[in-house]
Amino acid sequence: MFAIVSAYHQFEQKTFSGDRLFMFYTFFVVFLGIVIQEVSGGALRTTSLTIAIGMCFLLNRFNNFTQKVSDLKISRDNVVMRTDIMTGMQNRYAYDEKLGEMLTL
Repeated sequence: MFAIVSAYHQFEQKTFSGDRLFMFYTFFVVFLGIVIQEVSGGALRTTSLTIAIGMCFLLNRFNNFTQKVSDLKISRDNVVMRTDIMTGMQNRYAYDEKLGEMLTL
């Protein structure tokens, strides 16, 4: 459990606020499953099930997070690609792109 919490803390530094809330709920579900099993004296085997479900949720959310990061990087790269570094104005590539759009209309 300590390893999971420390990994969450390291990952939390890079996540968006919505992802943080989702991760909190996921860990809450896993913790609740562990508590239910301990309170029932082992009669209900919920720990492994909730950990497996929690890990599936986390893997899905991690994939969404990496997709968001990739999309942000691509959008930044597109802005850099169309902007002159020294003047901050649009460059020839952006001009050619807009001219092509105007000619197709």
